[in-house]
Amino acid sequence: MKSITAGGAPTRHVRTVLMMFCLSLLAACSATGPLFSEAGPISSDKGRLYVFRPDLRYMGVVSAEFRVDAVPAMQLDNNGYSFVDLTPGPHVVAQEWGKKFYTTGAIVNKPIFLIVKVEAGKSSYVMLSSQVQQHSDGVTREIRYGWRLIELSTVEGRRLIDQTRYQPAVSATASTTD
Repeated sequence: MKSITAGGAPTRHVRTVLMMFCLSLLAACSATGPLFSEAGPISSDKGRLYVFRPDLRYMGVVSAEFRVDAVPAMQLDNNGYSFVDLTPGPHVVAQEWGKKFYTTGAIVNKPIFLIVKVEAGKSSYVMLSSQVQQHSDGVTREIRYGWRLIELSTVEGRRLIDQTRYQPAVSATASTTD
């Protein structure tokens, strides 16, 4: 069987090169640090907040920006995690999408919020989750993307964060919020 050529190159080779290029673009959107490991001992007067986004199929190529108590704390790529040490008490975690060339007003500057109660000497886990919903009225089809922040139990948080990769916090200020 003869392969069809495009510009002299066999089509299957063009497809292979194109597929490799697309895969490299997708890989560039994922966190590349070391896999999750505990960050070490927590100071007795602080609590630790881990924030992570597991491998999200939807919105995976856009960075998620997080603030803790209105202070920039971390920017996570797909499959990334980071942490901040905070004073005990309630803290507001906010997430919004980083600006990319293809984002629109539909996702930029639309933060979501979660209040997390941080306890001294303990770790808390917050996960960014996404979903897609398809709606059809028989004539038109609409796809809606949604995302939310979820506070997880320690057991569930440890289980789900395990395959994410470390990305440093945005600023030293975020790790010492008072």
